[in-house]
Amino acid sequence: MTGDDALAGFAEALASEGLAEHTRTAYATDVRQLLDFVGGEFEPQTLTQEALCEFFNQRLDERKDGVSMRTARRQLSSIARFFEYLNDRGITKDNPAKYLELGRTFRQPPVVLTPEEIHALLAAAEGGRPTDARDRALVELLYSTGVRIHEALGLRVGEIDLAGRMLRVRGKGGREREVIFGERAEVALSEYLRVRPGIIPAGAPASDALFLNQMGKPLSRRSANRILARLTKKAALIKPVSAHKLRHAFATHLLDGGADLRTVQKLLGHARLDTTNIYTRVSTRLLSQTYDSTHPRAKKER
Repeated sequence: MTGDDALAGFAEALASEGLAEHTRTAYATDVRQLLDFVGGEFEPQTLTQEALCEFFNQRLDERKDGVSMRTARRQLSSIARFFEYLNDRGITKDNPAKYLELGRTFRQPPVVLTPEEIHALLAAAEGGRPTDARDRALVELLYSTGVRIHEALGLRVGEIDLAGRMLRVRGKGGREREVIFGERAEVALSEYLRVRPGIIPAGAPASDALFLNQMGKPLSRRSANRILARLTKKAALIKPVSAHKLRHAFATHLLDGGADLRTVQKLLGHARLDTTNIYTRVSTRLLSQTYDSTHPRAKKER
């Protein structure tokens, strides 16, 4: 069953209950956002409590720019109802949404991809096609800069400064910020820009969007999520990968490497430092795990 199939069945079930059209539309939109967040491809095992926590971490960040608590509560209700639909049809056996409450539950530190897992993800994008170069450039850019997916997909070709390894993105609330990227992202972007014309079909109208689909049109968020899902499967990664998880990895790996919190806040484009603080808890947890597994006096002798 695909995500579209599950969502279509859910919409039909809501209609059979006699719910108003605008209510059904709101519920379906909420669930669509969750499915996009976990990668676009519907797999029950990816719809975990951890994934819901990460999803609502993002919702709460966005709430500062206009998403109300009332909307967040409706989203939780929509998702819980979606799980009830899946349970009734034997597709899933649990409803992780019913265990969540708005508040600290959603501020749990996210599970972070390791550098090795990101390397495997990039290796999965190796290939000689222009779309392979696009996929590598997309992953490298997301991990190298920590930009949000809509910021990456909103980039224009002319906004990339390869020589200066800098780009300008438009974030939440229309705020613009300059973002730097590393050498590997520069190489990946240079290669992609070289072969990018090969993606555009003959006769298709020109687009200045950086990332294009095979029709020569701007790559959509849903298509980008499908790319990440495909690469995750090819790399045989257990953790579901999303653009938001690459953003988590970017921030956590910077802190692990010694970057200060204010610098990470600026690079992520967070308006408030407390939003960035979640990554310090992740970094501390990883530090504790490393200590426990490597220091000879960390654990009692067996």
